[in-house]
Amino acid sequence: MIVDLARLSRGRLRTTFTIRPDDPLLDGYGSRIDKPIRLEVEVASATGGMYVVTVDVHGKSVGSCRRCLMPVEVTIDDRYRVVYQHSDGTGDDFGDTSIVSIEPKATEIGIDAPVRERLFLERNRFPLCDGECAGICPQCGQNLNQRRCDCASDETDERWSVLGALRLDDQG
Repeated sequence: MIVDLARLSRGRLRTTFTIRPDDPLLDGYGSRIDKPIRLEVEVASATGGMYVVTVDVHGKSVGSCRRCLMPVEVTIDDRYRVVYQHSDGTGDDFGDTSIVSIEPKATEIGIDAPVRERLFLERNRFPLCDGECAGICPQCGQNLNQRRCDCASDETDERWSVLGALRLDDQG
């Protein structure tokens, strides 16, 4: 996704991009994307060769519920800003990790890397299908939201048995 700086009118540019489900930008995302993700991008030109890029991301992904493993639709709704600035050509950065250096005479800005980074960082990696999700039985794998199983649930882990011998003294 390339923003053409020559298209800035009165110091601003608004444009829209879409990320298709098969876009290499999403490789390794970890959740399924069935419909394109929409990006609304605004670029504002500031002084000194600086550009403030605001990105609104909207879409949906499908992940697995962290308790029962059933598919869960997750809304992608994020807004963030990235500041780009023309470098002085010496190779020095700005000492600020929130500013992205671009070539002194750059006429366009590639926004793929920050978009990918933000999508991956803001992704809900552990969605729930419902706050009351009962999960799956650890013995037989039955989805406990669909029906109960007959597995014994009173089994205790022997590794914790030594804690039963401990007594707390209320005398302080």
